[in-house]
Amino acid sequence: MVGVQSGGEQRRSEVRYDLRSITADFRHRACDVMDISEHGLRLAIAGDVPPTGAEIEVSLNVQLMGRTARMVVHGNVVRAGGDQFALHYNAPSSTWPKILKFLDRKERGAGGAPN
Repeated sequence: MVGVQSGGEQRRSEVRYDLRSITADFRHRACDVMDISEHGLRLAIAGDVPPTGAEIEVSLNVQLMGRTARMVVHGNVVRAGGDQFALHYNAPSSTWPKILKFLDRKERGAGGAPN
């Protein structure tokens, strides 16, 4: 589902997606992907979250075309609190925006191949 921007979220310039077809691991621990955009990721994890400002790496497991593609992203923690943290990361490939759009359409039942 495409993230809806309202209130304090209006400052975000990228569309955020709620995609079940992407899972994540941080330090060998499974995370819940709360939402994802081309350069942003919000995760929930049991236990300690990394502090704001930390440079970290997260493994994304992307269900695509009947296979799981593992993509490692590097970025900075921009917000942390409770059991969640937000990461600003470098896109893992030049086709990343198209992959996110394709997965969103697929999950919403529209199908189709990425442009």
